[in-house]
Amino acid sequence: MLREGFVVARCTVVADLGLHGVIRGKPIRTTVQDKAVPCPRDHVNRVFHAPSPEQALHDRRPANRGGLVHHSDRGSQYVSIRYTGRLGEAGIEPSVGSVGDSYDNALAETINGLYKAEVIHRRRPWQSFEAVEFATLTWIDWFNNRRLLDSIGNIPPAEVEERYYVMLEEQAVAA
Repeated sequence: MLREGFVVARCTVVADLGLHGVIRGKPIRTTVQDKAVPCPRDHVNRVFHAPSPEQALHDRRPANRGGLVHHSDRGSQYVSIRYTGRLGEAGIEPSVGSVGDSYDNALAETINGLYKAEVIHRRRPWQSFEAVEFATLTWIDWFNNRRLLDSIGNIPPAEVEERYYVMLEEQAVAA
């Protein structure tokens, strides 16, 4: 509303629309399973193994090879020769953070936490993989292109980025 010239307090808009913030963290468990009560047997007896990296690469078939970076911590599964070799075959650049700190991981963990709180946990149960994928794409589009940040003048991050590159071009022309 501020962008359209209306000066209204955020709390007024939130109250009028009946909006509530997402609460992050572990939910309070009100049911604690009694170990003494018999549990139904596992009649499926199946051990599920999904070759996730292979599925992701096959399903998405990235058209633009190059520029894609897989960043992770230094967990053994992410630095194994086979795993990094497969990333290389797919044209994906492996990247790992430094040992003993999580500074490079903090932003990713924050965004993942927001995503899980605002999308995954809030809207479950999910009916299909496609529903999760569509909700994820919708949320990412909102997060990057329509979310208004007070700290950058109540404009979306994509608009700030666009202005930044225009400024760089103008400086290059002036120089």
